Amino acid sequence: MAPKKNNPSKSGKAGKNLKATASKATKPSSIAVRASEIKAPVSLSPSITRQAKRAATRASKLKAPVSLDPSNTQQVKSAVVRRSRTKAHVSPDPSITQQVKKASVSSSKIKAPISSLDPSRTQKARRAVNKSSLLLLNKLYFFCTRRPKTCEELSVLVSMFGIYLNRKDSYTLRPKGWVSNMVILAAGTIMMEEEKATNGVVTRHIFGPHFMNKVISDSNLSNEDSYRPWCVEDVALFVLQSRLGYDVSRCKLVFAPTLFDEHWSCYAFEPKSRTLYVLDSMGGKLPTRKKNLDNATKLRFEELLVLINPSLTKKNASVKLVHVDVPLQPNNHDCGIYVLKYMETWDGSIKWQDKTMPEYSYAEILEFRRSFICRWVQHPKNEVRDDILKKAGVWGKLT
Repeated sequence: MAPKKNNPSKSGKAGKNLKATASKATKPSSIAVRASEIKAPVSLSPSITRQAKRAATRASKLKAPVSLDPSNTQQVKSAVVRRSRTKAHVSPDPSITQQVKKASVSSSKIKAPISSLDPSRTQKARRAVNKSSLLLLNKLYFFCTRRPKTCEELSVLVSMFGIYLNRKDSYTLRPKGWVSNMVILAAGTIMMEEEKATNGVVTRHIFGPHFMNKVISDSNLSNEDSYRPWCVEDVALFVLQSRLGYDVSRCKLVFAPTLFDEHWSCYAFEPKSRTLYVLDSMGGKLPTRKKNLDNATKLRFEELLVLINPSLTKKNASVKLVHVDVPLQPNNHDCGIYVLKYMETWDGSIKWQDKTMPEYSYAEILEFRRSFICRWVQHPKNEVRDDILKKAGVWGKLT
């Protein structure tokens, strides 16, 4: 048989079919290429990128409230709570962690008080308070020490512990005033009562001025031959234990303020050492009569020791007399204030260089005058306290 000849038309059709089959076989790979091209990052123009950033910034600044579906809102809240409860560890940058630690340490070292005030303002406020208190004290002081009318002289300003101070007495505490007997008596009584209330016992007994009045009158300084020794009846009023509530001989010091020849001085007797100290702000300017009084007072205290303690006799109850070097007063009207300070602070020990009492300036003496009377009027035991403070216009203002 003769071989069959290929039909050109048929062969052309077969070629086309093969090409079609081949193209169909190659379609998946071309699709993959196009897909990879779609996923590849698209490089945008810089201008387009900047515009997109600006748009995002503007969108973040918009604070219009978005109304969410209540169910969605609840889900968001629950998610936030769950996230806050999770304690996933985040590893911070070591350098930042170190800076935070340093800041915490430095802040812990700062001990500034919370809501601390400006020191200058605090100081000004304190000065204002002190100035206000000083003005009120001055107002009370001038009220108590102004010259009383005749009908006011017996008006009582201080009433406590069985003693009374009227306007006639308080007037003597004015600047340059001569302190009266009643002021000395009131001061001594108040000092002893305050010590007893504070410590439960009196260690600094203070005789009233009438004790030394008796010494002066009984000694008859101008005629020593008329000297009469004391007996128990003479001193019972001053040292009787049943009356005082304590034994005077067991006190550390016994003070005897003295008004002699219109001048205030003070004796301080120490029972333990049997020493009688003379405290006089006039110092060596003592007249002969005052020296005679010193000796007479020494004899009376020896008799007092024997009367208080029967086991002693006049021979073994001798008393040593010592004149103390105390600061001198610069005038002739402040001796009473010096005596008040002896009664209040003197204890025989050297505290001010080589002296047992400090030097006082004139301003300090004025302050003592004001302090004594204002303190007594404001004393909680003063029975007329509120009435006097109201009349002075300072009630409820002084602390």
